[in-house]
Amino acid sequence: MKKLFTCFLFVFLIASCSVQTTPIDDQGDKDLTGKWKLIRSSGGIAGTTTEYGAGDDVIIIEFTSNKFLKSRNGEKIQEGSYKIEQGNSIRTTEEVPLIIYNSELKQSFEFSDGRLILFDECYDCFQNEYVKL
Repeated sequence: MKKLFTCFLFVFLIASCSVQTTPIDDQGDKDLTGKWKLIRSSGGIAGTTTEYGAGDDVIIIEFTSNKFLKSRNGEKIQEGSYKIEQGNSIRTTEEVPLIIYNSELKQSFEFSDGRLILFDECYDCFQNEYVKL
């Protein structure tokens, strides 16, 4: 009987837990707009990690209110429009903020320790970490 009560209590505690999420509009200083420098990229089938530092390729992505510009060593490599929406992600069962580029490609994103983390929305793809300039 004691084991049954302990199991019931454990299940009750687990069931009463909840996860809080921060709406996009309430992120305060966690603003996507501005210039961001790539510092780390990891993932892929081989699970590689590349650290970017002084002397390496300098990859910058800049977000304005609805446009983005990506450059490598000062040369433009990609640009276009984007929008942010809540949506489904391959990383979780809950809706997350997504950046949708040029109405096609999408990445989920989050802010952690002052960094912007962009997650490619495909299996065996990459996670890219940026710091704000």
